Amino acid sequence: MPPDCFAQEELEAFLALEHLLLENVFYYVVPAPTMSYLHAIEMVFAGYGPVVLAADAEEPAIRVLAQEALLETAYGVRAQGLTMERLAAQTSALWTSVLDTPLLSVLLSKNEDGLSLNDALVLQFNDARLLVSLHHTAGLSVQSY
Repeated sequence: MPPDCFAQEELEAFLALEHLLLENVFYYVVPAPTMSYLHAIEMVFAGYGPVVLAADAEEPAIRVLAQEALLETAYGVRAQGLTMERLAAQTSALWTSVLDTPLLSVLLSKNEDGLSLNDALVLQFNDARLLVSLHHTAGLSVQSY
């Protein structure tokens, strides 16, 4: 699989989320002296558990991570003299409208070969869409779409 495309396991994880209720959202932020950034988003779905979307440290890509991998990243950040903070995000205006709402689909753009690109995705809820994309400097960005 090309490094700019989601792997099959990641695509299957997105399919498994369809029609599940979003119960909770957490941000994993790395506060740095020069520039803080959103490293990962943990979304907790009813009957499924957490799914973590994270910025890849090596490639400009969004990855679906196991929570163990997120813990390893936190240790790596600590080795650099920084910390990773887990912040409740469900109270932000961006997420309040989609909590306890089913995720209808995850929309992905495709390359010329029909493979799903991993630089952005849209979370489609009933009347709301949230765009998760790579931030232009580091980490992730989340906004209404």
